[in-house]
Amino acid sequence: MCPLGFEGDNCERRQHMECNSTDCLNGGVCSKGACRCPLAFTGDRCERRSNPCKYHSCAHNAICIPSANGIDYRCECKFGFFGHDCRQEVSELFDSM
Repeated sequence: MCPLGFEGDNCERRQHMECNSTDCLNGGVCSKGACRCPLAFTGDRCERRSNPCKYHSCAHNAICIPSANGIDYRCECKFGFFGHDCRQEVSELFDSM
């Protein structure tokens, strides 16, 4: 027996679940039988906060830290690197001076 919302021999497929006006959470809107979620949420019913670090990467083994709004992120750069995604090397900064 599969958990609610899944089907298949190994429960590997999500069941298509149609929504009505009260099914969508966190500001999601039911449209053509499916929830359309606002940017900060995901899931069949918009029940999970999005993780922007899943889609954006920080270079040079930096740590991606999602913001509380579920949309933005920041990178915590390792020593010697800087910039929004930690792609710039500190040595490049001094070479240009």
